[in-house]
Amino acid sequence: MSEIKVGFVPVESDPPHTSDIPLTVKVECIDQQSSSTQCLDFRLKVTNESDTSIQLSNPYESVSYQMTDGEGWPVTIGAPPRAAKINGPRRTPATKAKYLAVTNVDLDEESITVEEALTASKFDLHSGSTLILGLRIGYMLRNTQSNMPIPLAAGEYHVTMLFPMSWVADGKKDAVLLRSTDAFTITLLSV
Repeated sequence: MSEIKVGFVPVESDPPHTSDIPLTVKVECIDQQSSSTQCLDFRLKVTNESDTSIQLSNPYESVSYQMTDGEGWPVTIGAPPRAAKINGPRRTPATKAKYLAVTNVDLDEESITVEEALTASKFDLHSGSTLILGLRIGYMLRNTQSNMPIPLAAGEYHVTMLFPMSWVADGKKDAVLLRSTDAFTITLLSV
């Protein structure tokens, strides 16, 4: 077993994003995990690399993923639209937790309760601060009429992350669409 670290880069846009991005984003995970939990566990890390404090919009509200199995076939996840996409009130945390759950949250090595993190609209990141969201993918949808969620089976999964990130620094709002530089692969081992 080894640890995987994957960075994020801006998605090409028109017009292109031209300002400096003061935050670095990474995903970290263990490449082989026990299938006893029937879940994929990983961490999303956002670090303020600037010399100023930043207000980061809650990453959990906007982060999403695409997943394929070991043969490259898409795994249906049945994710609801993001609150920003439907321009409506924030959904309850339980809605998203069905396909992407938060397992733990740390801000500068201090634990925050999951409930506090899910309901926060922003996080204050001082220079050098790091926000870590422990995330878990635990269900996929069966390709049938019922679309009932089922736990993940043992096997290989490839995950690509998308993260529309927005922040305020020095009174200026900015945003960028990020994607993971590569798909990361997690193998759920049979128990």
